[in-house]
Amino acid sequence: MSSREQIIEKIDSIPGIPVSAAKAIQLLQNPQKNMSEVIRVIEYDPGITANILKLVNSSAFAAERRISSLQEATVRIGANNLLQMLVGSSMAGLLSQKVKGYDLPAGELWRSSIASAIYTDILRDTLHLQLPHYTFTAGLLHDVGKIVLGSFIDVNAAEIVSYSVNNRISFVEAEQHILGIDHPEAGALLLHKWNLPQELENPVRWHHNPEKCPGDALVTEVVHIADALTIMEGIGTGCEGLNYRLSDRVASKLGLTIDMIEQIVCKAQIRREEIKDILADSSQ
Repeated sequence: MSSREQIIEKIDSIPGIPVSAAKAIQLLQNPQKNMSEVIRVIEYDPGITANILKLVNSSAFAAERRISSLQEATVRIGANNLLQMLVGSSMAGLLSQKVKGYDLPAGELWRSSIASAIYTDILRDTLHLQLPHYTFTAGLLHDVGKIVLGSFIDVNAAEIVSYSVNNRISFVEAEQHILGIDHPEAGALLLHKWNLPQELENPVRWHHNPEKCPGDALVTEVVHIADALTIMEGIGTGCEGLNYRLSDRVASKLGLTIDMIEQIVCKAQIRREEIKDILADSSQ
């Protein structure tokens, strides 16, 4: 059996997100969503309910009084924020673990995921882009494939880094050559296995190669830039940051300039500071 086949087989053994969270996420993606049905699904999972109430009562939302029910929380934060909280709450534990194969200490992949998700929001506002509501979620999940290759598979990162440097290719290209699969593809396969919305798969699969993304690639392009800016800040670099390529074509297409990048990075740093209590709590 090839390395690729072994890795794909291993994906099936990776624990999924809670069933109630997956069902609620599916419901929230529906334009004709019924929020009462969403709440009924979530309220039977005490862990998710507690996390959502903890987040909605944090300083980031600055409620005048403490919110004690999911119904109130949904009204307060809206469906899109609820979706982001659900994904974040469900994935925090998995993304917070040490990722040996990528030389990422515990919590670093979570920090990187949050940073990239925040960047998608700021890029949307700065570049005046019309983005679907799942863009933030795509930013949050873009590197989930590193969990597959770096934690559940015995990957020799040193060999991948060496091949990348010696052949002057990206880390992802070196992954593909040595393993027969790269972490973006592994991440997309994992999302498919978890039965998450299909529109999340393309940004995860092609965020390193947005030019190859089939169909409307705007979300993938934004996630690509968000990931690049996160690495530029030195967040979640690990082994991959040694050889990361930002697409000049995508930056040009989106109208991104050096001056804009400086402003965007500054805004992202402020945003992360504002929600640092959420990040600390969610990664427990």
